[in-house]
Amino acid sequence: MLAVVPRLPSWLLAIPLRSATLPPATHTTCYLLGREQAIVVDPGSAYPGELARLRPAIHRLLGSGGALAAILLTHHHRDHVAGAATLALELRVPVIAHERTLARLALVGVRTRALGEGAQLALEPELALEVLHTPGHAPGHLCLFEPRERVLLGGDMVPGLGTTLVDPGAGEGDLATYLASLERLRALEPALILPAHGPPLAEGEAAIRRLIMHRLWREHRVEGALRLEPRDALALAREAYAELAPWQIGLALRSTLAHLEKLEREGRAAREGERWRRGVRAFR
Repeated sequence: MLAVVPRLPSWLLAIPLRSATLPPATHTTCYLLGREQAIVVDPGSAYPGELARLRPAIHRLLGSGGALAAILLTHHHRDHVAGAATLALELRVPVIAHERTLARLALVGVRTRALGEGAQLALEPELALEVLHTPGHAPGHLCLFEPRERVLLGGDMVPGLGTTLVDPGAGEGDLATYLASLERLRALEPALILPAHGPPLAEGEAAIRRLIMHRLWREHRVEGALRLEPRDALALAREAYAELAPWQIGLALRSTLAHLEKLEREGRAAREGERWRRGVRAFR
C-alpha cells in the first residue's frame, strides 16, 4: 500500500539540503515560509553547492515583489545552522532565534534578534506564526505553529526519519523537559507536522502521541535493566537497546543516560559513582 504524501500549504516551500546530521537522515529540510514577506528556516548545510539549491527560490520571491525578512534557526545544532551566516551576509538579513541559541553561535558580522515564547511572526495578512519555546532536545529550541491550518514546524522535536537524540551532556538535553514539550505540542492538535528530517507527518497529534508512547516504552526498558547491584551505563544501554547494531550503541548510551537522569530525579534509579542501580521508589 502506497503512503499518502500530505499536501503542503501554499505559503510554504520545503527544500531538503544535504547536511552533517545523524543517520539514517542525510538531509535537513530548509523551509521558505511566506509569499509576500518570507523567512528561511534552518539552512543547515555547509556542503558546497547545497545553498545554491535554495537561492533560486529566494530569487523568485524577490523577483515577484516579495521580501525576505530573516533567517530563523530552530536551535543551535550544526545541521540546522551551518549555512545561516553565509546566507544572512549575502542577503543582508538578520538571523533570529531564541537567546539561548544565539548565545551558543559565533555569527560574526551578522545582525541577530532574539525570539521567545509568545512572539508572533506576521508574514502576510492571513499568515501569522506563533513562536513556541520547546526545550528538551536543545535549550533554545523553537517551534512555529500556524493555527488556521494547524501546521506545526517542528524542528527536531518530532522526526519524520530516525529519532531525536536527547543528550544530557554539556547542558544539551533533558528527557523530562523534552516529554513536557511534546505534550504541549500534542495539545495543539496539529494536523500536519513539518519535521527537519524526513517527510511531512499527517495526523500530527497522533504522531506525537506515538512518539511519547515510544519514549515511555524505552524508559520502561531502561528501568527494567536496573538491578540491586550497580551496573555501568553501557551495560544498561546494551540491554535496553538490544535490537540495535553495535555501531549504534554510542548514541544509545547517551539516550540511556538521559533516561537514567530522569529516573534518578523520580527516585526510580540511584547513582553510585559511574554506575547505576534501582532507586527507592522501584520497591514501592
